[in-house]
Amino acid sequence: MIDPVGSHGVAFNDDCSRGIVEEFLDDPTNLVSSDCLADPDRRSSQVPLSALSIPFLRRSKNIADSYKYIPILVLMLMFMRSIMRGIRRVWKKFKGTWIKRSSTEWGLHRRFELASWIFMLCSFGLGIGLEHFRSQLSQLPAYWNASALPAEARWVLMIPMMLILVLPAVVIPSFKLWKFNKNVFKRTYYLFQALVSTAMAAFMVYSNMLFIWVR
Repeated sequence: MIDPVGSHGVAFNDDCSRGIVEEFLDDPTNLVSSDCLADPDRRSSQVPLSALSIPFLRRSKNIADSYKYIPILVLMLMFMRSIMRGIRRVWKKFKGTWIKRSSTEWGLHRRFELASWIFMLCSFGLGIGLEHFRSQLSQLPAYWNASALPAEARWVLMIPMMLILVLPAVVIPSFKLWKFNKNVFKRTYYLFQALVSTAMAAFMVYSNMLFIWVR
């Protein structure tokens, strides 16, 4: 039998091909019906050439499920820290104990904050985008069997490359600010941001997510 829309792993593509295999295995001596192979509606489940092959879709599914919560937690921490910093600044100015930062430190701080927000917001967008397309795979079994996503996911899969480019703007200022500040909490925060961002970027490299979008 020849499946006109078959591919690697054809026996598991849909109910038609699975039914043929199961019917044969139940009784190999009987003639198996192949009428369903000619059903034109089955072409709708075929993976088009424009689909994006995603090797990590299955391999790192459990890790990816955990990864999507990390940007949310870090963004919440950054938001709370910004509020606390604003309250502390207003209070110190009111008391007259506010010490203005040097131009060098202020410049590093602005670059660090901007890069950190861009990195985490893009990471959050990546998690939401991947979850959106992965949720569609229940209606697209052929894509799941081929470890692929629709071509529309290309814009989401460009984000990891952007994050790798932004990473130095997070890590380098964080270590320079670590030297400027003697406050334990500030040092811990800068170190935390650098380590979390680096770990997330390393996960993207491990998951082979950097050049998927150019395929």
